[in-house]
Amino acid sequence: MLLSQMKDFSYEVLNNTVLEQSYLDKSFQVGIFKSKDKTIDVVGIDSRWDNTMRQSFIKSVATGNAVTPLVIVDAKECLNNADTQNDQEYFQSIIDKGFRYIVVDGWNRVVALLKFKNNLFQFPKTRKMFVLDNNNNESFVEVTQPVSYSTLKESVTKNEINLVNAIDNAKIYVIMVTKASKKDISNLFLRVNDGKTLNGQEKRNGMLNVVADTIKLLSDQNIEYMSKLFSETEITRLKFDDFIANCLLGYSYKNEKNISDTAKNKMYADESDDNPAVKFLHKFSKDFTDFCKFINESNTDKINSKTFLFYDYFMLTKLLEDKNIVIKDRKLFYQWYKGFVIKNIQSKKTYDIDDDVYTFDRMLRKNNANIIQYRMNMYVNDIYANLLNTDVINEYTPRSDSYQKYRYELWAKQNGFDAVSGESIPLHEILDEKYHVDHIVPLSKKGSDDISNLRLVSREFNLKKSNKLDEELDMQFSA
Repeated sequence: MLLSQMKDFSYEVLNNTVLEQSYLDKSFQVGIFKSKDKTIDVVGIDSRWDNTMRQSFIKSVATGNAVTPLVIVDAKECLNNADTQNDQEYFQSIIDKGFRYIVVDGWNRVVALLKFKNNLFQFPKTRKMFVLDNNNNESFVEVTQPVSYSTLKESVTKNEINLVNAIDNAKIYVIMVTKASKKDISNLFLRVNDGKTLNGQEKRNGMLNVVADTIKLLSDQNIEYMSKLFSETEITRLKFDDFIANCLLGYSYKNEKNISDTAKNKMYADESDDNPAVKFLHKFSKDFTDFCKFINESNTDKINSKTFLFYDYFMLTKLLEDKNIVIKDRKLFYQWYKGFVIKNIQSKKTYDIDDDVYTFDRMLRKNNANIIQYRMNMYVNDIYANLLNTDVINEYTPRSDSYQKYRYELWAKQNGFDAVSGESIPLHEILDEKYHVDHIVPLSKKGSDDISNLRLVSREFNLKKSNKLDEELDMQFSA
C-alpha cells in the first residue's frame, strides 16, 4: 500500500534538503543523472528542457505560479516501511549511492531549480511583474538584463532584493511518498504520466522486470561507447535504450517480427520463460556490449545513424554466426559493410518488394520484417559471392560436413538450382541445414571426394538416398 503526504517547501529549503539528495531512476523519469563521490553533479545532470524553458519555470516560481507538485519518494522512509526483501534491497541501493530521495515526476523542474541555484543559467530579462515581498505584499519588480542567482543574492537594490526574496520564499509543493514497493512506484509513475507525450521507450522504462532492467543496465554500461551515434537530446529521450530494445527483438525473434512499439511492448510485458528475449538475455548482453565497444573504435563517418544501418550490422553478425560463418577480421568486415552500404545507397537501383518499389536507402528506413530480411539477404549474397574463404570470413563445421567449402562452387556450377529437384536455392541459404552436399557415387561404393562427384541437394533427398546410387532409388535425376 502506497502512503504519501503533500508538503510545501521554500525554494531555498527544498534545494538544501531534498533536491541535493535526489536521485534519478531511469525506470521512472527521463533524463541524464550524474554524480561524483555520492553527491549529485549539478553540471552533469540534464533533462528535456533547454535553458529557455528553465528560465520560464524560474519566473513562474518567482511569481508564485509553480503550483504543480513534484512527486518524490523518500527512500529512507520506504526502506523502514518495506515489506519484502526485494524492496528493501532496492531502497538500500539508492541510499548506498549517497541519496535519500527518488524523483518520480518533475525531473525537468528539479534540474531547473538546481542549475539556477548553481548559476548555470540566468533569470531572464523581464518587464514589470508582480512578486510577493517579505511581508507577503505584492510588489513590482523589473529585470532589465539577465541575472544570475548569486548576483541576486548579493544585490542591494530594492528591486533585486524583492526578486530574490520572492524566489527563495516561494512555495514549491511536493507529494512525498513514505511507504511504497518498487511496483507501487512504477504504477504511480505510469498514472502520473498517463496522457503525457512520452515516447514508447519512456513508457517501457517504467516497467519492472528482467527485460526492462537488463536494457536499462546495458544503456548505462555502453552509452559512452555509442555517444557519437546519439545526441544528448536523443540519449535523454531514451533513443539509445530504444535501439537496444530493437536489437533484442531482432536477436530473439531472428528478424521475424516488425520492429514496432507493439512488438517491443509485448516483449517487455511477457515475463514467462517462453519469451525468447528472456532466454537469450545473457548472450545478447555480451554480444551487444562487444558490438558497442567495436563501434566505438570504428569510423562511422558517412553512415547515417538515423536509419537501421547499425541495427543491420549487429543483426548481420548474429545471422552469420547462426550460419556457421566466422568473421576472422572484424575491421576488414566492417570496411566491407560500410563500402557495400555506401555503394548501394549511391546506386539508386530499385527493388520490387511487397508490391512497392524501394531503393536501398528507402529500405534502410523501413522496420517491417519483410524489408529487414530482404536487406539481410542482400548482405549475405554479397558475402558468399565475395568474402567466403577469404581473410575476412570463413565457415566452420560444427557437424561432420567437411564439404562446406564446396557449397558456393557447387551452387554456381548448378546455376543456383538443386541438382535433383531443379528448385531454386537462394544464395543466402546455401549454408543452411536444409541443403546437403551429396556424393553422387557414395563413398561406400568407391566414390571419390572430388568436386566432380559432389552436388548440392535438399536435406530430405540426401537422407532418403543415404548410401545408394540414384539408380537404386529407381528415380531419374538431372545431371
